[in-house]
Amino acid sequence: MIQETPSSIICEKCGTVLIKELPEDRVGTYCVTCPNCGWVRTTANTDPKSVHQTRYSVFLMEGNDISVEVVRAVNQVSHQNLLKSKELIMNAPQLIFEGDALEVYDMMRILDAGFVEYKVIPDYPYV
Repeated sequence: MIQETPSSIICEKCGTVLIKELPEDRVGTYCVTCPNCGWVRTTANTDPKSVHQTRYSVFLMEGNDISVEVVRAVNQVSHQNLLKSKELIMNAPQLIFEGDALEVYDMMRILDAGFVEYKVIPDYPYV
């Protein structure tokens, strides 16, 4: 599946802002395409998170409110139902996710958006 987002690159032919087409797993090549004239440039994705092999654990920490935002974020990351997510919050600290650098990056974005207190072990280098 391809994810399309505006880029910061300007088309060399017509000056239009190019669209970045990146695979959702962020691995491999991607291209930038001009929506106006069709000009295309292809390049390799060098995001170090996509090749990092360390496994990380995300722990839900104590002190989180049981607000709608926090429960929803914990629900998305832990893949539990809403009742179980609420229990995880009340019984913190709890392990809520394990994964590679790229997966943990995505989970951290969800938790940050929900204002959730969490900790990643080992220390996560891509902040």
